Amino acid sequence: MRLTPPSWGLWLISTLIIGFVIAIRYFGVSSMVPVVGPLVGGNLFEAAIIGYALLWIAVVFRGI
Repeated sequence: MRLTPPSWGLWLISTLIIGFVIAIRYFGVSSMVPVVGPLVGGNLFEAAIIGYALLWIAVVFRGI
């Protein structure tokens, strides 16, 4: 199996999701980001799984 680097867009989205999870968990910034904060803050584990799954899909499958 050949692995490919993810596209710039999917890498950025997954990095932002994981960044929000870490920032909300350890720095308490959920109120500073009014749109994304409540969505990610209420579901930290699910948001982290989505971020890692997006990155995994982008690496395993070509052309995404």
